[in-house]
Amino acid sequence: MKRLILLFVIVTGTSNVHAQLAFRLGVNQATISSELNTENISSITGFQLGITYTDDVVEKVSLRPGLLYSRKGFGNAPSKLLLNYLEVPLDLVYHVYENDFFGMHLHGGLYYGLLLNAAQEVAGVSTALDLSSGFIKRGDLGVNVGFTVDIDSFFIGFNAAFALSKLNPDEEDSIKNRNLSILVGYSFSK
Repeated sequence: MKRLILLFVIVTGTSNVHAQLAFRLGVNQATISSELNTENISSITGFQLGITYTDDVVEKVSLRPGLLYSRKGFGNAPSKLLLNYLEVPLDLVYHVYENDFFGMHLHGGLYYGLLLNAAQEVAGVSTALDLSSGFIKRGDLGVNVGFTVDIDSFFIGFNAAFALSKLNPDEEDSIKNRNLSILVGYSFSK
């Protein structure tokens, strides 16, 4: 993990002078989609934090990879399933408007999440789940879309993520992660 972060810093530090390294923090509203009845399914509030790196591809278009820790999951009264992921998003960013102080950006792309751990919470008591049993897939591949508004070196934004891969590898029902995020951040090289 430390080597991956160090490699990310070295690669990003030797790139384009217009590139931006940013810290990002967000609140997630996570749930699932299912082909079966989701009447009793509720969302959970989680969080995300990490770093992103934006580098220009052509005028008005940038590529933005990142490394994020993200909590997802869902509720099914009286319990909750809490899923903690290490995610690598890769977004294409379109710069709608930009000057030295203000900017508006649209983004979309893919993400891959590796499930680090999972827990079931009942009445406030959390119990770790054994991921080696295979009841839940460790990988989560999906698409995300959103926008950000920059004010000087700070930004605020919205992101929606929709999994393409199923959480449950052996079941007939297709259960997939869904996540809405409100995020804030700081760009170090603005």
